[in-house]
Amino acid sequence: MSNTPRKPLIDQRKLEAYSGSPGSIPPKQTIEDRSWMVQRVHGDTYGPYTQNELENYATQGRIDLTSMVLHPRITKNQWIAVGRIAKLRELILQSTRANAEVNASRAQETSTSKGDSFSTASSVTILISGVSNIILAIFWMVFIITIPISIALVVLAIFEFMFYSGRDDMTRAKFRSSATTLGVCGIVCGLFNTISLVCGIITLANLPKKTSRKRVVL
Repeated sequence: MSNTPRKPLIDQRKLEAYSGSPGSIPPKQTIEDRSWMVQRVHGDTYGPYTQNELENYATQGRIDLTSMVLHPRITKNQWIAVGRIAKLRELILQSTRANAEVNASRAQETSTSKGDSFSTASSVTILISGVSNIILAIFWMVFIITIPISIALVVLAIFEFMFYSGRDDMTRAKFRSSATTLGVCGIVCGLFNTISLVCGIITLANLPKKTSRKRVVL
């Protein structure tokens, strides 16, 4: 038997060149070279692709570290794991980190619903305040000099009804911000409507807590 070492299946110089290693020899390949094939973990094969297309797919998360790639020259027509190519591995890991951060952010910015404990107390008191403001606005309209008070109460009631009807489509942060504003306005208008004053205090006391955002590091 010959003691001559077997030649590696992968042209290491070209592989390093593609991976962006310093001082490596560029492969005989152009951007328009459509020779890359991709095999997913379930066995299906796709391609051929150009180098740019392959990198875009890695960035978009359409290929992962379980995928295999093949190239006539760079991999010597042998299927190799995507993770063996440094540039593709880096792009895939960056995409994974970005997706994890987006998912974590979306989880913290969940929409409120009718059954949420933080929305029920505040939204109901705001609705009660709106109804009482309409009733008191009619009362204050009896006197011409107090018509501006009636207008202010009606305007506040309109915003309170808008808030109550759209509460299910709000994020936690938006709900907290809007409820705070209406609660403060209700307290101010409490000079002319005691019910609005009480509802404003209850609203501010039952605001949803702020959620802290933590950076996800993989």
